[in-house]
Amino acid sequence: MWLLQSSGFKQSNLLDINNSLIKLGFTVKDFGLIPLTKEITNLENILIPNEKYIIRAGTKFLTLINEVSSLSECNSQLTKEQILNSNKYVEALKNGIDYNIEKFDQVNYSNIDLPLLNSSARYISYKEASSMTFDQDMFIKPSRDLKAFNGGILSKGVSVKDFILNGPHQSYFDSETIVINELKTIYAEYRFFIIDGKVITGSRYMLGNKVLPDKNIPASILDYAKSYAKLYSPADIFVMDLADTPQGIKIVEYNCWNASGIYHSNIDKLFHEVNEFKKG
Repeated sequence: MWLLQSSGFKQSNLLDINNSLIKLGFTVKDFGLIPLTKEITNLENILIPNEKYIIRAGTKFLTLINEVSSLSECNSQLTKEQILNSNKYVEALKNGIDYNIEKFDQVNYSNIDLPLLNSSARYISYKEASSMTFDQDMFIKPSRDLKAFNGGILSKGVSVKDFILNGPHQSYFDSETIVINELKTIYAEYRFFIIDGKVITGSRYMLGNKVLPDKNIPASILDYAKSYAKLYSPADIFVMDLADTPQGIKIVEYNCWNASGIYHSNIDKLFHEVNEFKKG
C-alpha cells in the first residue's frame, strides 16, 4: 500500500503524485500532520495488520516516526489492537521509508572518497557555530537531510544563528551539525533517483540560481550520474543531486527519496520501479 502525506505540500504536486499512483493501479491512502504537534491524522485507517507500506511524506514525518515510542502519542482514535501492536506498526511504517539517519548525514559520507561539491567544507556543531560570522559571504546548510533549516548564502557579518532564525526552520535545528564552505560557481543542478545502484529517472532542477526544472538532461551529465550512483549507497533507494561546476560534475548531497521533490523526473517510471523493487 502507498501512503501519501496530504498536508504541507502544494495541491498540484499532490495531485500529480496521486494521479500517477492511481493510473499505475496502486492502492493509495493519505494521512496528514498537524503543525507543532505529533498528531498524525487518519492514522487509525491506514494501520492494517501485516501490511507493507511505501511512503511519500515530508521530513517531519521521517523525524517523527524515528523518534516516537508509541503511536498512541500521535493519534487518539487508534483501536485497542493498534495500540497493543504499536511497535509492529511503527516498524512497518519505518520499513516504508528508505532512510538511515547516519548514512544520509554529510558529516559521515564526507569521509569517503567522493567527488563532493563541498569537499573542503567545515563541519561545526550548532552550539559552536551559532555566534560565528564571516568577513565574506559563505554557504551553509545542515549536515543531515532532515531540512532543519534551508541551506543558503550566509551574508558577510551575519551570524549563523540569525541566518537560521530568520528563515524557515525546525525545532531541532540547534542539534544540527552545520556545513560551512566558501561559495561555489554552479551552472546547473540535477536530481537523480537511484534504485539498487541504477539511475531510474531524473531532471534538472536549478539553472544558475533559479529553480528551473527540465526533464531533458545532457547525455554527459547522465553518464556521470550512472557512474556516481555506484560510488555510495545510503539506502537501496535514494536521491543524488549533482552540480555542473567549473571544476567538473560534483555531488551536492544525498537525500531520502520518500521526502524529495520530483521536479520533472518521470514520475510514472519512478513509482513503477519502486513498487517492483519493493515487491522483489
